[in-house]
Amino acid sequence: LKYEPQALGLRAELEASFECTVDLIKGDQGAFEVCVDSSLIFSKLALKRFPKYAEIVFAIKTDRVCS
Repeated sequence: LKYEPQALGLRAELEASFECTVDLIKGDQGAFEVCVDSSLIFSKLALKRFPKYAEIVFAIKTDRVCS
């Protein structure tokens, strides 16, 4: 529930941008990750910050995956 506002906001942005359905899965230990078809797009644990909605949309549109 701690990150629920960010997760809900990002879900709304993604659903509006891509006309898709977004599943939210509760994580552990401060995890906030975004995956598309099992590919990691963003990891709060790795980057130590929350994503900006626009950067997630851009990453998906350009097929950018975290390494």
